[in-house]
Amino acid sequence: MCYLLDSCSRNLQSPLHTALSTHSHAILEIRFQYGGDPNSRGKHDEGPLHRSAYQNNGARLTVKYTADIHAQDVDGEYSVHYAARSLASHSSGSVDVLRFLLEEACRVDHSY
Repeated sequence: MCYLLDSCSRNLQSPLHTALSTHSHAILEIRFQYGGDPNSRGKHDEGPLHRSAYQNNGARLTVKYTADIHAQDVDGEYSVHYAARSLASHSSGSVDVLRFLLEEACRVDHSY
């Protein structure tokens, strides 16, 4: 069953990336509990945490399941960049998500 959890679709999105678009924490939780990779990569090398940061959906849950807070996409951007861009570009962005990601980054790596 794990191969179904991490296989990519035709548009190169993992099932976790797709689950994030449903905005259902229950679906995300099930994906993670059954072996979904919180560090899987999508079309532009973004991980589920990048997507959840931009969509203001599931960032805390994704970090809970050990998503790499320091993962970068193909352009070298972190999930915190996605959260900031979401906040700046439309009303669905969240200061709470941005603050959470910054606090997690500092907690994991004290060099900030």
